[in-house]
Amino acid sequence: MSVLEKLKYLDFFHKVQDDAIHRSSLSGIVTLVCGVFMAYLMIDELVRFSTSTVTSEVGVDLQIGAKLPIHFNFTFPGLYCDAFGLDFLDNAGELSLEVMDNIKKEPFLVNGRPVKGCNTYGQLLTNKVSGDFHIAFGRQSIAMEDKRSHIHRFTPQELDTFNASHIIHKLAFGENVPGVKNPLDGSVQIVTQDSAQFQYHLQVIPTVYVHSNGKITKSNQYTHTLKHYQVNTHASSFKQPGIFFKYELSPYQVTYKEHREQFSHFIASLCAILGGVFVVGGWMAGFVKPLVTPKQKRAVLPNRIK
Repeated sequence: MSVLEKLKYLDFFHKVQDDAIHRSSLSGIVTLVCGVFMAYLMIDELVRFSTSTVTSEVGVDLQIGAKLPIHFNFTFPGLYCDAFGLDFLDNAGELSLEVMDNIKKEPFLVNGRPVKGCNTYGQLLTNKVSGDFHIAFGRQSIAMEDKRSHIHRFTPQELDTFNASHIIHKLAFGENVPGVKNPLDGSVQIVTQDSAQFQYHLQVIPTVYVHSNGKITKSNQYTHTLKHYQVNTHASSFKQPGIFFKYELSPYQVTYKEHREQFSHFIASLCAILGGVFVVGGWMAGFVKPLVTPKQKRAVLPNRIK
């Protein structure tokens, strides 16, 4: 006996002769139900494999000496581009007045001519400490002797020219983090009477996102509160009209870790689904077969007598 002939005795997948197979409509229904259920489980498993799960943990921020990038895109529908500047001050003592580096201004144009309305966008790269930046009434800011404060100069004729209406298209402290939205993006504040001061208080939280492929994104997310003051510039004293962003750094860091199912686990799950459904389907068919076979025989018997 050849080796191939001997291997026949190890065949556990031998085929049953067609004339020995008994088919019934109820067994066909069981097969159809099992097929639908199997397809549902396989699609569900495919969706789980193609998506990732994210876990989070909180720890102490150890990124000492890092920089804090601030990306922004604002529109001021009631101001000309030359009517305002951006000032910045942080707790490390860095003071920058009417910042121009990495910042652009684009005026609203009608028939090629600038009109009231300005879009400004860009990036500030600051020390990773608390601070504030603002767009406020009064140009030609002057730093005080201590280099930690400054004043804005203006004339009485300019009191009614500053409209603090603004649209925040984007405000982010670093790269985008998957699943995390900047809460101020898309916010709109319109001033229709007198002037106003807007104070945004931001709590900046250092954030690390570990992707499933090992890539690490270091960024920040933030929460905010807004205080809005109506300003009468003709009163004996009044708050300075403008938009102020005061931010504080949290000492804690949030770390997100992205997990994705391994391909080998996915294949094993598919095999388990196929085998499990076939086994359960066989049990169901074996259970219903004795219930339907006697009825079928009684229905066929009269035809044989004829």
